Amino acid sequence: MFAARHSSACSPLRGEQPQGILRLLANGMNTVYIVGAGASYGDNIEVKDAQHPATPTKPPMIRGFFRRSLLDAIRYEPNQIEKDYPDAFEWIRAQIPRTNGKPVGEPPWDQINLEEVFTAVELRREFESPESDAGARLRIVRNQLVGYITRILGLCTQNAYGELSRALVWRLNGEDSLLTFNWDLLLDEPFTISGCQEPQLDNFVRSRYASTSAEGTDSDHGTGLYLKMHGSLNWFLCTNPKCKFASEIQIDSNLHYCLLRAAGFRANTDIWAVDLGCSHCGSATEPLIVPPLVRKPITDSGIIRSIWGLARNKLQTADRMVLIGFSVPPTDFFVHWLLHSAALDNPAVDVVVVNPLNDPTADGHSLFVERMREIFPYKLNTEFRQFAELDEFAPPRP
Repeated sequence: MFAARHSSACSPLRGEQPQGILRLLANGMNTVYIVGAGASYGDNIEVKDAQHPATPTKPPMIRGFFRRSLLDAIRYEPNQIEKDYPDAFEWIRAQIPRTNGKPVGEPPWDQINLEEVFTAVELRREFESPESDAGARLRIVRNQLVGYITRILGLCTQNAYGELSRALVWRLNGEDSLLTFNWDLLLDEPFTISGCQEPQLDNFVRSRYASTSAEGTDSDHGTGLYLKMHGSLNWFLCTNPKCKFASEIQIDSNLHYCLLRAAGFRANTDIWAVDLGCSHCGSATEPLIVPPLVRKPITDSGIIRSIWGLARNKLQTADRMVLIGFSVPPTDFFVHWLLHSAALDNPAVDVVVVNPLNDPTADGHSLFVERMREIFPYKLNTEFRQFAELDEFAPPRP
């Protein structure tokens, strides 16, 4: 997706000697990093430019989108939220009666699972005619929920960057691949500031890395891929079904304005964030994102299906898999299949899981480790707990 210039690389598991690291790198070792919401939540979010609005905040986990601490941090008032997305919040209150009379942000809103809400909406839609009033309203509810999520992520990360996301991207070598299940742009941002060229619009899933020598001579591009498994805030589809870009992604390389758009800044504010129309037919566009559903429409979209197929190919040939902040929920059958089948087909791969649940004192530790061993039956390292341990599970080249 972006061509970045850097000369760092990743090492094998902790305990390897530097000579062993260099030997494996010389032999073409490649790592696939698999990033989940826990990585964004565990990152250090910092302001990029003090001259522009920013509310740098850790993007929430699946149960954190309605918590008061988050809303206070991004300065989003609960009353305004319900005005912005009235149908969505009216529907949630009807489906979760214990929320009635309780302001958004207060218990029990702080424990609502967004995946369960989305799945309930989609299941109801399955049994309503799309031409009926009920079906049309459910579509509005679904669209408003997507809009709410994108606004939250936009407000969290506008004019901000992730220190650890930058560090991870800058130490990739040309053969490494990066798979993210997040919609946010924290991993996209480092590519745009590291001497990269414009995104390759004809190959939206490819990240080509070129290391730079002391003399500034670029080496051959590697084969690593940057794959956004659930879509992205800067990937757009045309809403006109007759347009070619209804099935092909348009990528907006201006991440700043993508985040402003997601955060809801419009022409009636002091900041202008234009909703750009389709470059081919002029129709409205919408972000390509896969909502957090139990039954994710992975095979329904040719674009998303292609991304998942490319991801599986990379996992089958990887020397290492490193999962950062990704717990592989038991209900996420697609991801379970993707990782488990790759581990069975590639038994020599070293798997490193970086997750707080690796802590023996954490609630759910035993069940989590047992599930990881079922998914990765051969080589598994559950030593690391935080993204902040990056220098230990993926140190830069000596």
